[in-house]
Amino acid sequence: MPLSTTCAGIRSQFFSYLDGAVPGLAMQHIAAHLRICEGCSAEFEGLRSTQASLAALAPIKPPADLALRLRVAISNERTRTPRNLWSSLSIRWQNTIAPLLLQASAGFASTI
Repeated sequence: MPLSTTCAGIRSQFFSYLDGAVPGLAMQHIAAHLRICEGCSAEFEGLRSTQASLAALAPIKPPADLALRLRVAISNERTRTPRNLWSSLSIRWQNTIAPLLLQASAGFASTI
């Protein structure tokens, strides 16, 4: 990887530099540039400060009922699949419309 001498080239490597993911020679080159360039140095210090602030945050514990809520949500999604939707409509038909039609046809037959 060729070493960049422009501020834009140096700044494009800031995140890798913060993570320690640049080779030793490039790391020395960036450090030397940061010593002489006030603009890059100020921007890098802002990034370093942000990284330190994020690292200082404590992890957030998930709610105690998260597992239950996830299982309920997954179960609800599974019941919305087309196969289950057809089964649901079939059951509703059998429980509501079919008995009504049976009573209506029996009433019609007895009237005739």
